[in-house]
Amino acid sequence: MTTDTLTEFYGFTPRGEHFEDLVDAICASLPGAQRHAVFDSIRNLAGNMLTEELMDDTAWRLAGNLDRLKSGIAVPPWTVQTEKEWMPVHFIQREFGQTSTGAPGSFFDLRILAGTACPLTIKTFLTSGVCGLFARTCGYTNRRGDRPYGHASELCNLRTLALIDPEHCRQGKPGFWDIDCKPAYKKWNLSIIDKRFRRGFECPHDFMHHCYQCPVGYLDCPAGTHPFTIYEDEDGEETADDGGEGAAS
Repeated sequence: MTTDTLTEFYGFTPRGEHFEDLVDAICASLPGAQRHAVFDSIRNLAGNMLTEELMDDTAWRLAGNLDRLKSGIAVPPWTVQTEKEWMPVHFIQREFGQTSTGAPGSFFDLRILAGTACPLTIKTFLTSGVCGLFARTCGYTNRRGDRPYGHASELCNLRTLALIDPEHCRQGKPGFWDIDCKPAYKKWNLSIIDKRFRRGFECPHDFMHHCYQCPVGYLDCPAGTHPFTIYEDEDGEETADDGGEGAAS
């Protein structure tokens, strides 16, 4: 399903037969999805003006739960996690942080790619030790290996499964502690990690430093370890070029 299917509905406030038309359009773009499940999944749209952001999020949520819709299970917007559920997540960006006792770590923004909480973005704090553990789970090795992990930002642009657990959900947001990197996600990760080690890939700028030391973001270079490229202005101040879009999606 693509949001292009729903372009004609942008700006409308669906009610009555227009809401039924919206349901039909979505069902047509999701072969096999049961209509009653789609209907119940988008009840939140009825009576609300359909902005581009709202429709994009809706399209992603439904496409990321197609198996449920085919089984007749509705997937309304996430409000609470009632049971443990494995969901694929994408590490978007990282910033330095620390615990209340001053121990170093990192805050990560992660996008949930499928599952009942799709497509929410969550923020989670990982200590430096946990960052290293997660990095090795995702495809890096220890320092003696052939893909040595070096910095927390190297988790960015990688994907894995996260066990969304009611015990770790806080302030109305999904939370997790355990991860599991299945082969499909390991393949995605290694395709990026190998580029960071110049395997079958040449740096487009002929840089010699590590990718985690590079100002170029992964929206401009597939080996990048942060989304947006960082530039210095005339006063030497750094700024990230996000193209006016804000956080990466």
